[in-house]
Amino acid sequence: MYAKEKDLTAEDISGGMIYNQIRSLDVTNAPGLSVSIFLSGCPLRCEGCHNQELWNLKNGKKFTSETEQLILRLLDREYIRSLVCLGGEPLLDRNLSNLAELTGQIPPGKDIWLYTGYTLEELKERCLVEGRNHSDLFMILNNVNYIVDGRFEQDKRDITLAFRGSSNQKIWHKTKQDFFDFPQFEDVTAKFDAGEY
Repeated sequence: MYAKEKDLTAEDISGGMIYNQIRSLDVTNAPGLSVSIFLSGCPLRCEGCHNQELWNLKNGKKFTSETEQLILRLLDREYIRSLVCLGGEPLLDRNLSNLAELTGQIPPGKDIWLYTGYTLEELKERCLVEGRNHSDLFMILNNVNYIVDGRFEQDKRDITLAFRGSSNQKIWHKTKQDFFDFPQFEDVTAKFDAGEY
């Protein structure tokens, strides 16, 4: 069963996306140069988390249509390769509508990377519970190109890993969109760790 947002109030769960910062030029969270948005709020609270300041939903600004337009302008530079969504936990219920809209606007030729503490299996289960093709989560998963999944585990921390903090986390590449079933993903963790990207 995927982790519920049990420590968040009803007010916290609703109300739209809160972001802490936007990096207009990021070189650390995806191959090449990217634009990264760090979202606020995380119920998972992994021990040793690198971004503990993003656990608090109140540590940020409301995501608006102006924020979305800013991100799209930043992505409209030929040397930018991708949008990276991380946090905090991007897949909080309160974020899904805004994130589905944002990821649906990203132009062809730009990758979308999503970092989440939920595993791909947990996300599949969540889509089944929410009614698959009717959920914003389902749309997000069809829009992204790469998912870095899994909670950070302090005892598996390894600074030599590509785009991950602990060895239990995986990098998934979407190989097929599927708006009637679940999109297909391939585990490309070993390729990235070998520098094949």
